[in-house]
Amino acid sequence: MGSLLTNTASMVALSTLRNINSNLADVQNQISTGLRVSNARDNAAVYAISSVMNSDVRGFEAIGSSLALGSSTVAVARGASEQVNELLQEIKGSIVAAQEDNVDRTKIQEDISRLRDQIVSIVDAAQFNGLNLVKGDTNVDILASLDRDSQQNVTSSSIAITRFDLTTNSGTFVTDTETTSEITKAALTDNGADGTLTAAATTYTIEFTDGGDSNTVAAGDVFTVVVGEGDDQFTATFTAADGDYDNDSMTPDTAAPVSVVLQGLVDSFNNNSTDAGLTAAVDSGNIVITNATNFNDYAIDITSAGGDDDTIAAASGAGDTLRSRAESLTLSSETAINSGDAFRVTIGAENFDYVAKNGDTASQVLTGLQSAINTGLNDGVISNIAVELTLPTDSEAVGTLKLASTTGDQTVALAQRDNGIIGGGLELLKDIDVSTETSATSALNVIEDLIQTAIDGAAQFGSAQRRIDIQSDFIIDLTDSLKAGIGSLVDADLEQASAQLQSLQVQQQLGIQALSIANQNPQTLLSLFR
Repeated sequence: MGSLLTNTASMVALSTLRNINSNLADVQNQISTGLRVSNARDNAAVYAISSVMNSDVRGFEAIGSSLALGSSTVAVARGASEQVNELLQEIKGSIVAAQEDNVDRTKIQEDISRLRDQIVSIVDAAQFNGLNLVKGDTNVDILASLDRDSQQNVTSSSIAITRFDLTTNSGTFVTDTETTSEITKAALTDNGADGTLTAAATTYTIEFTDGGDSNTVAAGDVFTVVVGEGDDQFTATFTAADGDYDNDSMTPDTAAPVSVVLQGLVDSFNNNSTDAGLTAAVDSGNIVITNATNFNDYAIDITSAGGDDDTIAAASGAGDTLRSRAESLTLSSETAINSGDAFRVTIGAENFDYVAKNGDTASQVLTGLQSAINTGLNDGVISNIAVELTLPTDSEAVGTLKLASTTGDQTVALAQRDNGIIGGGLELLKDIDVSTETSATSALNVIEDLIQTAIDGAAQFGSAQRRIDIQSDFIIDLTDSLKAGIGSLVDADLEQASAQLQSLQVQQQLGIQALSIANQNPQTLLSLFR
């Protein structure tokens, strides 16, 4: 049926042409933007997923920049640590040279001071964008990743970089009793004069006893004095001969032969002594052993073989021990040392402190106190004090710092606190002095610990930089994977779009022709009325 009012063919052609034009517009948009889904209207679900992934990509690109900045910062710290280690090696060479007697220690000390100043300069300059990882001990967090769970909750994760202090700043012993508490890790053992370094040599007297008329010394009777223990032990022995000690009264100072026995034992003692400061002499019919050295206690065992009764006995020396003149500060390697534990040795009116750092052991604490005291000696703050350090070993877990007065008496005390202000990792570097033989020997022990500190710092920063670089490579790969995933969701297939474009363009032309034909139908109806 033909109608002037309703042109069905035209309506169908027009609808078809509209669909073709819509599809053609979509294909042309894909070609111009390169995207199959460019907005939420195209595909809401895909648009939502791709938008979230795009935000993650932008976040990871920012993280990549953060990691690059962090890697550069750590690299500066690592380079500084390595350079400090090289300078400390040079200082060690100078210290070794100072062990010789025929060198100018003053010149060597000047060289050490210049190298020390250079280390300070390097540490101060080792910053990147204002951040210095070789000063202080707080952590620095470097943003490393964004983590999204199945519930779309996002959390950030960081790589913690621990600063490694290579400054020469001194630790501070805090004395505020309201905020500190005593710790009980070190002990001060006195030398018989409580809390006093005495300059007087200590003695031990051996007396011959009166055993009665029947007690005589016969030929072959053996008198023995055993001194010391372990590897340091030695024995003085005298074997009596006929007539050496033949008075029945056993009074040592009445008969001339007594002197033969006493002197024979004294001669044996002095000939066998392993310590030049330990001597024996006859004094008023007794044998007096004198300890003129600073640091050693000697166990003494006195025996005799022969006669009816004991013929010798110890008349003085508590516990059969000849005590040293030194106060001994002991610290066990088995005792945990916490960061901030502070130790103070007071000699006279002067205080000498060391505050333990993270990871310190008994050896570091004792070495630090020794260095502080030696600095006081070198600077003239104290004088006439001798210092000896014995560090803990595998066979002996207790380390000892011994102090003695060479002239005059000095008081000595030990204090401990648990909240000291920690000094720099190279704190002891400023105290190194080789101007004397004693200080040069001490410096050799100190420099070894300082070199190890610098090595530990370089190793720590090297490990951290390696971790950052690995994470940076992962972030780059992850970002590329996310971009590829987003592309597979929203990017247009240009080969397919090109084919569709040509097809739709042909369809559009045909649609236009079909619509034109449909619009001619009313003209055909008019011809019927002519």
